[in-house]
Amino acid sequence: MTNHTHAQHNEPGIRKVSPVPSAAKLVDEFLSTITSTTDSERSYLPFKNDGQDEVILLVNNLGGLPEIELSVVAKEAAEWLKRKRITVRRCAALSIWL
Repeated sequence: MTNHTHAQHNEPGIRKVSPVPSAAKLVDEFLSTITSTTDSERSYLPFKNDGQDEVILLVNNLGGLPEIELSVVAKEAAEWLKRKRITVRRCAALSIWL
């Protein structure tokens, strides 16, 4: 079981899932949520979905994954964005504690 979207300040996730989904499925759910322009509570960027959107992709580990698994998540995220015609200008996959 995994606590979905658990934050570094011990905030609860949005739900518990079991069994743990594939990296592709998790990335699809995360990125669909954060790139949606239909949710006024979470829509921070005006994605136009016209093939000209650009992002810097930061995959923050928070120490919960081995680096090889973090690389898989970063790869899945970059591929997901490419399929949505969102250009990744820079990518970083690392642990950042703020």
